[in-house]
Amino acid sequence: MLALVGRHLPALASVAGTLVDWYAGRMWTLWLLLLLMPMSALGIGCATVFSGTRPTFGIVSTTLIAAVILAIVVLHVGAN
Repeated sequence: MLALVGRHLPALASVAGTLVDWYAGRMWTLWLLLLLMPMSALGIGCATVFSGTRPTFGIVSTTLIAAVILAIVVLHVGAN
């Protein structure tokens, strides 16, 4: 997601553009990355939050961000 934004920044345009083009040529790796990474972060975060130990702000916020990113990806897949 940062690479998509980075394509519009002059300092990161070439590197971010190369990364976006690489994933565009290999769609299965893009879907694997976009689905499995947030799912794993959400799963690990939920397991940590509900394990009985007191979770830190970083763990809770990262878990919520993973849930939001996963929801965006699922909505995007559903729209296509």
